Amino acid sequence: TSLTATPPFSLGFSGLAAGSVSDSDADAVVTISTNAMAGGAMYIRSANAGLTSSLASYTIPSATADLAVASSGYGARVVSATQSSGGPLTANAPFNGASDNVGGLTTNLQEIASVSAPVTSGVATVRLKAKTTAIMPSATDYADTLTFIAAMLF
Repeated sequence: TSLTATPPFSLGFSGLAAGSVSDSDADAVVTISTNAMAGGAMYIRSANAGLTSSLASYTIPSATADLAVASSGYGARVVSATQSSGGPLTANAPFNGASDNVGGLTTNLQEIASVSAPVTSGVATVRLKAKTTAIMPSATDYADTLTFIAAMLF
């Protein structure tokens, strides 16, 4: 993450105020280096397809949306994609939106960034965003487990 390089990695929201878009307290930093002539890809998968609270028995569903205008939602956005050489590494739709536009997270693998040539020190910085409404149940245990995978294309 942007806060620590030592597992276990945790991203959180310090608070989810109704009607406001909240950014995760840290970003996920996913790296890739490959000599594969066809490059590679980075994938994301959500365990819950939303922020789930067992205490409130409620899930804030993930959605591809502009959270600035949507009533609620949760998703991810690649805020930067860089490399020291090769590439280029690029963010893929719907995770490549601007501002509060996020890609919805599902329980299937979704390609968030890719490179079509060898790359050195490719870095995708992924920010989580969420928005709630006043009628969503309050709880302190809203969570999701995200899995990031990098696959090379030889």
